[in-house]
Amino acid sequence: MQRFYFLLLLCWTFVFPSVGWSQGISITGRIVDSETLEPLPYAHVFIDQTTIGAASDINGEYIIEHVLNGDYKLVFSYVGYELYFKSVSVNGSNLRVSARLIPQKEMLLAVEVKGSKDKEWEGQLKQFTKVFFGENSLARDCKILNPWVLEFTYDKFDKIFRATASAPLQIENKAMGYNIECTLQGFNFDKKGYKIRGLYKFEEINTLDAKEASKWTRNRMQAYQGSLRFLFKSIVDHHEAQNGFHIYADKRPGAYSLNSGFFANEWGKNVFDIDMKNYIIPAGRPGFYKITLEDRLEIHHTTAFANTKTYRDISHPVSWVESEKGYALVSEDGHVINNTHLVTSGELNNNRIAAMLPMNYSPGKMVVVNYITKRKMAKRLQERVYVHTDKGFYYPGEKIWLKAYANYANQSLRDSLSGVLYVDIINPAKEIVQSKLLNINGAIGWGDLTLPDDWLPGIYNLRAYTSWMKNYGQEVFLHSPFALVGKNQKLESKIIPEDEGDFNFVSGKKDFSPMEKIDLGILIDSSNYDFTANCSLSVSPAEQAVFPSAPDIKQVLFFPDDMPQGTLADFIFPLEYGFGIQGRLFRPKKKVTAGQMSVIRGKLDSLYSFKTNTKGLFKIEDLGFYDTTRFSFQAKDKRGRIFGQTELFPRKLPPVNIPVDKKMEDVIDTIILTAPVFARKIQTADILPRDDAPSKLFENSSHSNFDFAITGEELMASAGNQDIVNALQGRIPGFQVNPSTGKVSFRSGGRTSDSEPLFVVDGIPIYTSSSTQVIQQQAQPSQESTRNENTNASPEAIASAITQQAPPVQNQNFNQVASSSSVANLLGHIMVENVSRVEVMSRMDPRYGSIGANGVISIFTRKAQGKSKQVKTFDVFVVDGFLKPNSFSPPDSSQFVFSEHYIPTLLWNPSLSISAKTETEVSFQAPVAPGNYTIVINGISDAGNPLSGAFNFQVIEDSSRNSGIKQKGDR
Repeated sequence: MQRFYFLLLLCWTFVFPSVGWSQGISITGRIVDSETLEPLPYAHVFIDQTTIGAASDINGEYIIEHVLNGDYKLVFSYVGYELYFKSVSVNGSNLRVSARLIPQKEMLLAVEVKGSKDKEWEGQLKQFTKVFFGENSLARDCKILNPWVLEFTYDKFDKIFRATASAPLQIENKAMGYNIECTLQGFNFDKKGYKIRGLYKFEEINTLDAKEASKWTRNRMQAYQGSLRFLFKSIVDHHEAQNGFHIYADKRPGAYSLNSGFFANEWGKNVFDIDMKNYIIPAGRPGFYKITLEDRLEIHHTTAFANTKTYRDISHPVSWVESEKGYALVSEDGHVINNTHLVTSGELNNNRIAAMLPMNYSPGKMVVVNYITKRKMAKRLQERVYVHTDKGFYYPGEKIWLKAYANYANQSLRDSLSGVLYVDIINPAKEIVQSKLLNINGAIGWGDLTLPDDWLPGIYNLRAYTSWMKNYGQEVFLHSPFALVGKNQKLESKIIPEDEGDFNFVSGKKDFSPMEKIDLGILIDSSNYDFTANCSLSVSPAEQAVFPSAPDIKQVLFFPDDMPQGTLADFIFPLEYGFGIQGRLFRPKKKVTAGQMSVIRGKLDSLYSFKTNTKGLFKIEDLGFYDTTRFSFQAKDKRGRIFGQTELFPRKLPPVNIPVDKKMEDVIDTIILTAPVFARKIQTADILPRDDAPSKLFENSSHSNFDFAITGEELMASAGNQDIVNALQGRIPGFQVNPSTGKVSFRSGGRTSDSEPLFVVDGIPIYTSSSTQVIQQQAQPSQESTRNENTNASPEAIASAITQQAPPVQNQNFNQVASSSSVANLLGHIMVENVSRVEVMSRMDPRYGSIGANGVISIFTRKAQGKSKQVKTFDVFVVDGFLKPNSFSPPDSSQFVFSEHYIPTLLWNPSLSISAKTETEVSFQAPVAPGNYTIVINGISDAGNPLSGAFNFQVIEDSSRNSGIKQKGDR
């Protein structure tokens, strides 16, 4: 392992407590000529490696305010004078530091600036910049603006490459938004590594580009989390595991070669677990600590991604840190003090000038366009969301087709803020009964939700929000009510949307015959707007089109002048560009434990390897897959034996706080539900969310329940020695196997007679070839972090690399996408005598997403029940991802056999582009059933203006009753 000497001013580093620079004392002084003692106006003084500085006034006086206790280096400079710096210590009182600058004895020779020097110098400059900036992704956006001040020499005898600069280097770091002035004091590079010494003055680059500001914010935080400062702060705070660091003692000699290439072969032999609490000693000064480094430390950063693998079975960065003096002296913020020389190698070696942050950098601080005040910044960073659903009334078992619109107080941020939208459904008892994720890309996103067929009627609430919106309180959340209509009931609503809004509907008539083709031309009302809008359009029965108290898109996406009352003082909820999963590892009887974990995502899409913290906790972040994906977890002890169990935590959702709607009583009076035998007005108890509503109202809709179960003994008594597929015929209502195709027919929830259920064997879903395409689509990358490594290795190779053994034959059969065309062929080898229990869920199981929409049949073998010896391989979980943007297909009303009154949504188009100049054509077929129907459009313009409109038409038996439409603007 090659070692590199990391000396970026570590010999002159100082201490900044975590509270930042908002308070503190002052450093003042006077800058004069050392010979004449005349004041030097407009001389510069700054604190090294910070953005903190000042200029002297006409009398040579300067002041630097809000300095906290610590050790600093003050740097003084003035044109025509030698640079001067002085180390100072601030300890509770104001400090006065004056400077006498010495005039340069010789006039500087004019520097001839050319486009280039000789080829040898150009080659040396490339070598210098590669070493100086580092080799990570940030280095590509760094540039030396005055390279001509550099001179290079190469000592052929000692083979040392050196660089000097006749003037401070002017550096532009466009990766993190800093201009840096570097006074180079020394630069050496040889085969052992590099040494860089210098003085650094940082200055924020002002930007008017919100995307650029967002990029700088992310890159600064990324650089901080990969720095020595973050590592040592994590050690001092005892948060190594929480921050993704696993630290080991490396007992190998310096020239040791990683011949095996597997960390599993080194762990416990040459590399050992250590508890860093035993290595921290108070240094005698408040806020200072001595970290003993008798052994070389090997650091694994499990939450990051390595561009170059150190070990074949580890995908995260690995670094080494050692000290020439046997210890590191650090502050409570992780800054390294001057009396220690550190040697680093591995990933940390790549963090050089390009990844260098000013010492007063505050982790997580956002780069703000134009450096506006905090309150203005909070107003500028607001976002709102609106969800357009295809209608306002649904029957159990229906789909809610929806499209989300995001709007921003600053339109330039539309591609820089949240990418994850949470969509919750809240029942009348104020319980969250369904929660999904929607991918927001370019301020829009769409998908669909399936309403379980056993939900009770009443008024439900669709709640939508982002993680970032939680910083502004629940006042800004979207709450959109909708009604769930009971079986065999018909709506007779008095609320019909009026023909109004921001759109012109161009058609020759408003009355149509059943099944007649309807052609519409749609324009934005040019009297108000003159641009293009991204819109969604729905066509449904008029009494179902809009819930009477549904929120209006214009009101929801409006930003008032006053900040929301619930706005937090600090932004504690992060921006999310992807979602994550969290869980823990434990032994039987729930005893928490630490362990080395390996995780396979999906169909070998990605391989993760990490160590949990001491409490067994872990998390995987920045995911972005659609629908559902399997995650297979496995833990090993130091001897490489598989042990423990894994559990995943549910996502933490905000508490339910539905705003009171004073108009709800009026809404109730406008809705009548008609049953076949009687008619009544819908009651308040059916509608209003109540604090005293029974919490057991939905206990039967929990996905952990099942409709009925069949024991193995019952199967043996009736089916004898058959395979499980044939044995289930006659035992499950509607269960049939087509003898020619092997396809399974299953009557799921009474909705359809041609739907194949999902089979799950011992907790592992069995996918047929009909679902292979779905699985492959799930494996496609979306907007996910590139740290999820793709692999083309075979399943056998991956399993061998992780488990060091071949998986049992049983799990090999079940842990794959079947090449067979049917479940019957795949499960035909499971005999009834080997089955312990079968559980049947005829409705949708939300644990398996759309793949489980047609019901789930879970088979438990006797091996899985512990009646014979079984070798554990993986704990398998199915994790929900983003809702898939499926294409709309109106359901057949005959599928909803419980309601003869059911009329489905006729049309749903979530990707409609409408302008003020050119008509957008929409065509669809009129329904068979006569009645009133409504077209509802919502949208948002490319300038961020929300739009809405509605158009009513009739379907009647007599097509001669056509009437013209009076358009907006007609006289």
